[in-house]
Amino acid sequence: MRNLRIRFDKTGRAKYVSHLDLNRCMLRAFRRSGVPIWYTEGFNPHPYMTFALPLPLGVESEQDVMDVRIDGEMENDEIVSRLNAVLPEGLRVTDAAEPWGKPDEIAAAQYSFFFDGEGFAEAALKEILDSGEILCEKMGKKNGRKVMKQMNLAEHIRGYALGREGDYNVLYIKLSAGNKVNANPVLLSDALSARSGGRLRAVNIRRTALLTENNVAFS
Repeated sequence: MRNLRIRFDKTGRAKYVSHLDLNRCMLRAFRRSGVPIWYTEGFNPHPYMTFALPLPLGVESEQDVMDVRIDGEMENDEIVSRLNAVLPEGLRVTDAAEPWGKPDEIAAAQYSFFFDGEGFAEAALKEILDSGEILCEKMGKKNGRKVMKQMNLAEHIRGYALGREGDYNVLYIKLSAGNKVNANPVLLSDALSARSGGRLRAVNIRRTALLTENNVAFS
C-alpha cells in the first residue's frame, strides 16, 4: 500500500458534477481502469479517497487534488493513462505523485473570473473590489442549528489583477480558502453582479491553484 496524490482538471460540462457525484465518478474510474485502489479493512470496507478542497457547483478547476491509497506497484504514468482512458469528458488526470503537505495547510485559492468583453465595466469592478465591503449571506451554524450568516467577502481578498484571454476580460483573484475560512467564489460572483446592476456577471469561474499561507502551491 502507498499514498498517492492525483491531480486532475475539471472543465466544461464536468463543472456541473456535484462533489458527491465526483466521488462516485472517480471510484467508478478506478474500478474500470484496474488501478488497485486500497480498501479499508473491517465489517464495511470502503476505498480511501479524499479531496483537498471541494468546489461549489458550476466552478471549473485546474490541478485539483485527490489523495488515494494504492495496492501494488503500478507505475504513476500508467495510473494516469488508465484513469484518463475511462474518465468522462471534462475530467482529466494530469499527474500522479507521492504527496507532500497536508490539506489543512491550504490557506488560499487562486481563481479566474471570465467576463464578456462587450460592455465590461472595469472601473466599477475595481471600485467594488477596493471598497472594503462586499457583503453576502451564507449558511452557517449557531447553537447546533443552521442559520444564514452575513459575510464580508472583501476581508478575504488577498490580491487581484485584471487581464485578458481571447475574447474575455479576466479577473485573477486570490481568496482565503481552507478549513477555517473558505470564501465561496460563486457568492463573490453573485455579489459583483448585484452591485453592478448585472454589468459584471461572470460567464465562467475557474480555480487555478491551491496555496499555502506562504503562497506556495499546494501539491
